Amino acid sequence: MNTEQVQERLEAIKERCEKATGGPWSLDKFNCVIAGFHWIAIMDSTESPAVESCNADFIIHSRSDIPYLVSVIESLMGEVSDG
Repeated sequence: MNTEQVQERLEAIKERCEKATGGPWSLDKFNCVIAGFHWIAIMDSTESPAVESCNADFIIHSRSDIPYLVSVIESLMGEVSDG
């Protein structure tokens, strides 16, 4: 994957993040991932409670983890191109 392809992918990821409901996201007492008064996802599956909890934790943290990782990648790409 070349630099241009990486940059295009990062732009697409950032666009999806910007369109998503703002954070922070959390899990309410009904097993719904929420942002303020907005439902993001309902954790209702046939998975075990432990797996469902891990999935909810992943979804909740993705709202802040993905923008952070994109910014780190962009910073590192800038250092490499300046390097």
